[in-house]
Amino acid sequence: MDYQDGQEIYLLVNDLEVQCWTSNHFSIIFRLAVPILLLYVLGIPALLYGILRNNTEIARYVIAKNEGLDQHALNTTLPLPGTSEEIESFNKAFSFSFAGYEPDYFWWEVVIITRKSMISMAGVLLSRDPLGQSVVMSVILCLSISAHSIASPFTADWADRFERYSLFSSFFLFSFGALTIGNSPMAQFASPAALFILGGYVMYALLVLLQITVLKTKKIAPLNNSGNESKGQSKQTEATNENTGGAVELDEISTGSSIKLKPASRTKSKRLYVN
Repeated sequence: MDYQDGQEIYLLVNDLEVQCWTSNHFSIIFRLAVPILLLYVLGIPALLYGILRNNTEIARYVIAKNEGLDQHALNTTLPLPGTSEEIESFNKAFSFSFAGYEPDYFWWEVVIITRKSMISMAGVLLSRDPLGQSVVMSVILCLSISAHSIASPFTADWADRFERYSLFSSFFLFSFGALTIGNSPMAQFASPAALFILGGYVMYALLVLLQITVLKTKKIAPLNNSGNESKGQSKQTEATNENTGGAVELDEISTGSSIKLKPASRTKSKRLYVN
């Protein structure tokens, strides 16, 4: 910001010779900003969504295979289109975009990219209006919380909880940040409240990281004999039926016996291991 003939004017940060909202500034916007916006912010998510949609069956199959889900979670018929080489190639190229999501929400990474892009755009376009910036970001996060709560797109319940807590933390941080702008009487309360939420989020993130580390390092001991196996299966099946009311299907895997749960209320399939 500068003054010219007693009037307030704005100059481009990277080039102080260019005055904002003039013909030179608009020329830069249309030559650089608009193409980048169309190519990166809108084009890449749209391209990724189109690729995933065109390979829906393969993506759902790869998710089920990687997550250990059964065919009933897919709502699709096998065999899938394409050869095993094509499936493996697609998995290597695009699994980064759908790994960890449920088969019905293999495209959810596009939603997350869109949310982050909208928050970034609000931060840039409303940089001169901190209050409006906080309000717009809070609205985006509120819509994201609602969408995530309805979909619960991750295969792991802890991942759904972590994402939900992250969104709530960001929402309250932006909301309390808006209260610190100007001479608001709530500023003295908002600052420590924001720090408290930030500290709580960091502690929760560390606990989730510890849980992931424990799950990765935990080893499942194979059963000693078939008698103990049958006994363990029986006990686990009874406990599962009492707790979930779902149908139970036993399956033999290389690490021992497992129980697949197929609750009627959700599409997620979980695997409980019998030690």
